[in-house]
Amino acid sequence: MKFPAYPPKYDWLLQLIVLPLYIGIMNWILIGPSYWHNWVTFGLATGIALIDSLINWVINNGVALKLNQVYPDLRQYTVRTAWSLFSILNMALCNTFYNEYAMY
Repeated sequence: MKFPAYPPKYDWLLQLIVLPLYIGIMNWILIGPSYWHNWVTFGLATGIALIDSLINWVINNGVALKLNQVYPDLRQYTVRTAWSLFSILNMALCNTFYNEYAMY
């Protein structure tokens, strides 16, 4: 299965740098110091966050590619940006509510 990539050259490299930082900081904020001190908590939280982040990444890449197909002209940049921001904020909001609900 080939995942959509946007932009195709540097997308994987960017995710290899950003995802570990994002996951570590997000889990440390949500779980607290026990994230670093308990190996079971570290493993489970990192695994869940990694799967969740990869799914969000694939969905956001698909949205970006679809927006470029629907609005190909550079003069439609404002519309593409507005839809992209809406998509990113929607995913972040859903992810935040999911993480808060899963903790309790």
